[in-house]
Amino acid sequence: EYLDECIDFCDYPVYIRGKIAQIEGELDKALYWFSSPLYEKALEINPRNAVYLCRIGQINFLLGYHKKAAEYLQESIEMNSDLTNFQLISVPDIFTISNRFFQQAYYWRALALYYMKRNDESIKKAQECLASMRHIGQLPEVLIFMAKLLKKTKDYRNAARAYEQVVKLEPDNVDALTNLGLLYYQEGNDNKAFEMFGRALSYDSSNGDAIIAAGSIIQSNGDFDVALAKYRVAMERCDYNSALWNNIGMCFYGKGKYIAAISCLKKANYLSPLDWKISFNLGLLHYSMEQFASAYHFLSTSTNLNPHEAMPYAALAAVLTNLKDFENARKAYEKALSLDKKNPQILHNYAVFELHQQRPDKAEKLLRQCEEQITWNNPRKKVHTYQQC
Repeated sequence: EYLDECIDFCDYPVYIRGKIAQIEGELDKALYWFSSPLYEKALEINPRNAVYLCRIGQINFLLGYHKKAAEYLQESIEMNSDLTNFQLISVPDIFTISNRFFQQAYYWRALALYYMKRNDESIKKAQECLASMRHIGQLPEVLIFMAKLLKKTKDYRNAARAYEQVVKLEPDNVDALTNLGLLYYQEGNDNKAFEMFGRALSYDSSNGDAIIAAGSIIQSNGDFDVALAKYRVAMERCDYNSALWNNIGMCFYGKGKYIAAISCLKKANYLSPLDWKISFNLGLLHYSMEQFASAYHFLSTSTNLNPHEAMPYAALAAVLTNLKDFENARKAYEKALSLDKKNPQILHNYAVFELHQQRPDKAEKLLRQCEEQITWNNPRKKVHTYQQC
């Protein structure tokens, strides 16, 4: 009744009715109010109000209509090409439109563009949309989304910069601290990574992701007992985490407790059967136990799950060598080298294999390549590997 009384004079009740429905999670009703004949009447009263278009775009996105959402949000952005074009609803203190709200139109449109296809083209369009925003460096949620897009394009350096800006704006953002630490860890900067994980844990001492990440750094330094103590705390929060059980299994592997390692890795494999790294680790473990048939099973699974990684092929070649299948072992080494020609470990193992196959010329050539890679990676250290075989 109130809407009927005031619709000819004010568009605000229509907007607030739709907003209430959106807050309550009734998206269909919210879309009805924003798209109803009453809304069309309200838009006639206030034709330059882009807030309605932005709200409709948000609701369509939440309902999964990404293409339609992008169209509404683009129309809102075009209407907002100059902030002075916006006609604000004249209800002080209750409905004040800020620049931050209008910037959300870019953010929601970037989300819609990305989720339409989730491929390289959609990532590029989403990045272009975010790049056209004003004051992008002041909106943490936008920076986080930009960092995720940059990670998908493997631009880890700029992704780290985006998370660094988020941490400046929100020093207690545990997720941002953890993700920034992971990026530092991926770049090989263990000290900065450990610092970020420590800061994350200072705000949330039971954060599972930060505990697992910190334990992984400790584990990589060979301190397996301390790492296991960290993982024990994480188990209380994320018992069904395949990465956690994988790391626990590799800690036991490092301690020489192979039976316990197999139990943990089998649980990790049960939780994430399509994770090639877990299958790879199981293959290495069985190879260490000289169970070559089982090692072959898990390593071949790893190569099938990720045919673009070199190390599973190299490990598979070593297993095939022990199974006396020299022809396929050589093929596996060649496949590994085709994927990673600069890996000195693969070159060295392949050279030893060829030397045992009575092909010294081929072995010497591979060892010289191995020496070149070692010298290139560490100019101060020149190792004549071929003299040691």
